[in-house]
Amino acid sequence: MLLPTLPRHHEEGSQTRFTGTQWSNDMKRHKITCEAIEVRTESGICPGLAETCQGEVCTLGARTPEPQGICIQALNAIHPMAHAMKLTDRMDWEKEENQHFDTTCPHGYVTFRISRLSEPAE
Repeated sequence: MLLPTLPRHHEEGSQTRFTGTQWSNDMKRHKITCEAIEVRTESGICPGLAETCQGEVCTLGARTPEPQGICIQALNAIHPMAHAMKLTDRMDWEKEENQHFDTTCPHGYVTFRISRLSEPAE
C-alpha cells in the first residue's frame, strides 16, 4: 500500500488540501494561547515535573508548544478542546465575550486559560 508523501514545506501562498491522498492548508487555523492563570500551592509553583508557574504563557501553533512549552500532562488534557478552537471561529463552551475557556490540569494544581488569538495562524 502506497502512502501519500507529505511535503516538508510549502511555497508561500500555496493552497494544498488532504482529501484522501491530497493535503490542504486552506482551512482555518488559529493560534491558541495557554496561560497558567492560577497555581494552587503555597509557592505558586506546581509540584509536578514541569514546575508550572502562575503567569506562564505558551502558544499552540504549527509546532507545539511555542516557545517554552507546557506540562505534557496538562497539554494532553487541553489538546482536544484547543484543537477544536484552532480549527473554528467559535465553540459553544467558550466564554462568549473573550473567546476562551478555563480548565484545570489533571493534578488539580493549575488552572489554564485557553484562548484563541485574534489573528489566524500562518
